Amino acid sequence: MHLTLFKELLKQPKPKFHFEIEPNVSFLAVEEGPASLRSYSIGNVSRIYDGIRVPPKPEEPLNCCQSGCAICVWDVYADDLEEYNRARRKAKRHYLDKHLPVPPDLAKVSLKETSSLEELPPQLKAFVLLEKRLMKDKQSKNN
Repeated sequence: MHLTLFKELLKQPKPKFHFEIEPNVSFLAVEEGPASLRSYSIGNVSRIYDGIRVPPKPEEPLNCCQSGCAICVWDVYADDLEEYNRARRKAKRHYLDKHLPVPPDLAKVSLKETSSLEELPPQLKAFVLLEKRLMKDKQSKNN
């Protein structure tokens, strides 16, 4: 009984969209920064849309100490969010340029360049901007 059902499931037609799901291991690589600064839920994976890799959507950090670290988890989050949005715009543009049907999860993606900070709550946006300004001031004093 179960074997028959399994065989029938294998015969199901494949989706029309060209994307693959891959584990997000490559996005936790050492060269990208300490993995402890990033957090991903199980199931939050990178996707490949017709050859264009989109990293997993970054999750808001829960471990900010608010003490002005040189590399704040909110800075890492903002950078990761910007990379995620840039990759999604690139994937959608690719589908539109090739006149292919756009996958449903890319349908609402705006092609307009926006700052990843715009997606943050106002309090966090102000905090991240303050952190970035303090880091620039610190770097200019060291040079």
